[in-house]
This record gives sequence, structure tokens and C-alpha cells, in this order.
Amino acid sequence: MPDTRFNSLKLFTDFVTQFICEEKIYQPQENTQTTQKLNELLLKKFLANFGMILTDTDPMPLQGLKLLSVIVERNQAFVMILRKL
Repeated sequence: MPDTRFNSLKLFTDFVTQFICEEKIYQPQENTQTTQKLNELLLKKFLANFGMILTDTDPMPLQGLKLLSVIVERNQAFVMILRKL
């Protein structure tokens, strides 16, 4: 089961990173429809489970932090969201 969770998080990280790093898809300043959908996905599926990811066994926390660093690098607004959580 831990392998399944890690592989799922890794795949999620890989896909989300591809979309977030593509400026035609993810435009935080423009707040396009695709940006809104990605932000919603990140809030509901990733950040809602971030505490559990951080307290899980290795390598889950490292994978979670990897994705979080990409998210915050592309959209500083997530720093404020994290503070509220």
C-alpha cells in the first residue's frame, strides 16, 4: 500500500509539474480557466492532504515538498493559502 500511495503522488507530481510549468496553460496573473482548474485541483487533492503527506513514511514527505516547491515558485498566492491552513 505505501508503494501505491507513493507512486500515485509521484505521478500526480509529474503531471501537475508539467502543466504548472507550461506558461500557455498555467497563468496565475491572468487567472485563466485552466489556471483556475489547476488551482482547484491543487487545493482539493494536494493541499487538503498535505499534512498527511508530510507525516507519512519516506519518501512521501520529500515528494510532497518537491511538488509544493514547484507550486509556490509558480504562484506565490499559495504561500498565503498555506498560512491559513
